[in-house]
Amino acid sequence: MILNMNEELLNSIRAIIKEELKPVKVSIHNMEDDINSMKGDISGLKDGFDNMKVDIDSMKGDIKSIKTLQEEDHLILKALEHKAEINKAEHDKIINNLAHLNGKITNMKNTLKSIKEDNKSIIEVLGEHEISIRTLKRRPV
Repeated sequence: MILNMNEELLNSIRAIIKEELKPVKVSIHNMEDDINSMKGDISGLKDGFDNMKVDIDSMKGDIKSIKTLQEEDHLILKALEHKAEINKAEHDKIINNLAHLNGKITNMKNTLKSIKEDNKSIIEVLGEHEISIRTLKRRPV
C-alpha cells in the first residue's frame, strides 16, 4: 500500500511538473523561433555587409580612377597654362613690334610728305627755268 501511494504520489507530482513545464516548453519553443529568426536576420546583415564591402571596393576603384583622371587633367592644365604664358609673351612681342612699326610708318609718312613738298618746289623751279630757257631761245642773238 505505501508503495502504491508512493507511486500515485509520484505520478501526481509528475503530472503537476508536466503541467508546470508546458508554459516553459512553449517559452523555450518561442525562444527557439526567436533565435532562428535572429539567425536569419544576422545572415541577412552578413549578406548586406558583404554587399557593402563589394560596393566599397567598387567605390575605391572609382576613386582611384577619378584621382588618375584628376592628375591627368592637372598635367593638361599645367601644359595649357604654360602654352598660354608663351602665347601671351608672343602676343606682347607682336604688340611691341606693331607699335615700333607704327612709329616707323609715321616717320615714313612725314618723310614722304617732306619729299612731296620738296618735289613740288623742284617742279616749280624747273618750270620757271624752262620758261626762261624758251624765252631766251626765241630772242635773236
